[in-house]
Amino acid sequence: VNAVFSVTLSAPVNQVVTVDFATADGTATAGQDYVATSGTLTFPANSSGPQTISVQVIGDTDFEPDEAFFVDLSNAAGATIGTGRGSGTIRNDDVPLGVSLAPNPLNAVTREIRNMSVTLTVPAPAGGRTVTLSSSAPAVAAVPASVIIAAGATSANFDVTTATTVGNAIITATVAGAAPATATVDVSARTLSITLQNAVVGVGRSVAGRVLLTSPAPQGGATVTLAFDPAGIASASPVALDFA
Repeated sequence: VNAVFSVTLSAPVNQVVTVDFATADGTATAGQDYVATSGTLTFPANSSGPQTISVQVIGDTDFEPDEAFFVDLSNAAGATIGTGRGSGTIRNDDVPLGVSLAPNPLNAVTREIRNMSVTLTVPAPAGGRTVTLSSSAPAVAAVPASVIIAAGATSANFDVTTATTVGNAIITATVAGAAPATATVDVSARTLSITLQNAVVGVGRSVAGRVLLTSPAPQGGATVTLAFDPAGIASASPVALDFA
């Protein structure tokens, strides 16, 4: 994108008119926000112009305030400089960088791996963007140290691993240039239920039963051991049930 400045004479003159020009920094910086340029404008005899000066603006994706630069005129020959400085404003059109975590809250049980996503408000630049992760209670819910969002993408997934401790943990996602995001992980104990075919059973008789886990078995499986209270009143077969 170019910023174009017009330079005119107040009236034609019967000789050639020349004037030098050069850019100057304001809040914008040459080489970072715009390309510095300089040169000489020539007005033919009996012409009032306009002559134009084109300044290349360097685009970026950083959210920042509007920035200004200047074009200064000097060393006029054949005329006198009236207004010797023009101002250019580089408008910010970028979305502020933000980060968020989902789901929030994340409800989990002990000894499981759940998925969480981190999302940016703007696509990651070339080379990707690294988001630093942390947990306030790793013994309850642990996360990797960081996750990389690929270039051009706005989100990435990571694992939340719970242990055997019940409680909650605050997950924090931090990325340079944005306010940190947080999400809560609530970890509850695993539970199960037992149902019997009949609630009342005669002496010497058997009855079918069923054990149901309220959530899938963790990695490595789970074993449920059956017992009776008072002991000896009945027996179960098998005594232990394995859940894959």
